[in-house]
Amino acid sequence: MQILTGVLRDYKNWTSSPDPYENPNFIFLGDDSTSAQASFKLSQVVLRQETRVRFVPNANYTGSSEISFRAWDGTNGVTSGTSGVDTSLAGGTTAFSTATEAATIAITSIRPDLLWHNTNTGATGFWKMNGMSFDSYVNIFNVRPEWKIEGSGDFDRDGDLDILWRNRANGEVGFWKMNDMSFESYVPILNVSSGWQVEATGDFDRDGDLDILWRNSTHGEVGFWKMNDMSYQSYSFVSNVSSDWQIARTGDFDRDDDLDILWRNSSTGEVGFWKMNNMSYQSYVHISTVAPNWNIGGTGDFDGDGSLDILWNNTITGEVGFWKMNGMTYSSYVPTSNVDSNWQVKGVADFNSDGKLDILWQNGSDGATGFWKMNHMSFDSYVHIFYVDSGWQIEEVGDFDRLSPK
Repeated sequence: MQILTGVLRDYKNWTSSPDPYENPNFIFLGDDSTSAQASFKLSQVVLRQETRVRFVPNANYTGSSEISFRAWDGTNGVTSGTSGVDTSLAGGTTAFSTATEAATIAITSIRPDLLWHNTNTGATGFWKMNGMSFDSYVNIFNVRPEWKIEGSGDFDRDGDLDILWRNRANGEVGFWKMNDMSFESYVPILNVSSGWQVEATGDFDRDGDLDILWRNSTHGEVGFWKMNDMSYQSYSFVSNVSSDWQIARTGDFDRDDDLDILWRNSSTGEVGFWKMNNMSYQSYVHISTVAPNWNIGGTGDFDGDGSLDILWNNTITGEVGFWKMNGMTYSSYVPTSNVDSNWQVKGVADFNSDGKLDILWQNGSDGATGFWKMNHMSFDSYVHIFYVDSGWQIEEVGDFDRLSPK
């Protein structure tokens, strides 16, 4: 498809869109195929209050179909959905209809908040953030010390980020169903043995539900819990790997809409991808080998070219830098700055809503917490938030209160 209007591509004769398009942000022109797709960056467009996708069939189309849409947050999170389109005239004899169907899509600026858990007291709560500034603390309640946060996401698809928990004593796995930053109910799933570890969550089979990626540290088995909202549906075995391989991150590295798995070998230093096809292993893609003192801190599209890059931190020298990636291929190394060994990367997100991914740090020695404000892959400035007592750990980063910009 081609973009006919908008700032990305401007055909002069389409400057004022004719009816029935009613001056939309963009017009995507298809090629009479049964499926087509196009994409653009929200950071390069100005969104108005009403954000809609409008389907305008040509004179040869009739029947029912659907529009699918996906929104990518620049790290590895994807929001998706479908809207039904029916261009038939009920009871009519006309072979086609020029009626349009509009799908309303909520587009809001992500305002990441911080989910904290105190490993000493069991206290759990949020730092409600306003960009890079602390707004307020929202306490949920205390949990017993055997409970551990394993992830977060909108598992029941109600627009709220829920919290995935694991009990390290009895193996119970379950959700905190959340209403914004308030606990609503507990939803148990299943019990698993102690050898199993949650590695990631994501919509691996692209059915709209967040699934859970597991790894068994005893025998190396890797597999998925295919989920239906907050209910376990089935187990999907992938493969077995030796214990010196660790899952570092997941994300759509080759941009084929499937979430892939980034691996790191602790013995050899080898780094590579499992290219995935839904929940099935497709192939292994070797990247490079690095010394064991280098740790992967996060992934994200730091330079804005559409590829997920890899953030590295050297635990000995303190050097921080990026692997600039082209899909699954290493392109170049970009050094950034240095930190002392007490600092740990706790999250990657666009915290100040400037269209660039920033880095969240926590100091394990003095409890300092702050941001590296980034200009793509270049360090811009450090923004300090607070000091916290020992025992407090940042567990998750996400827009838990669903606030748009103030």
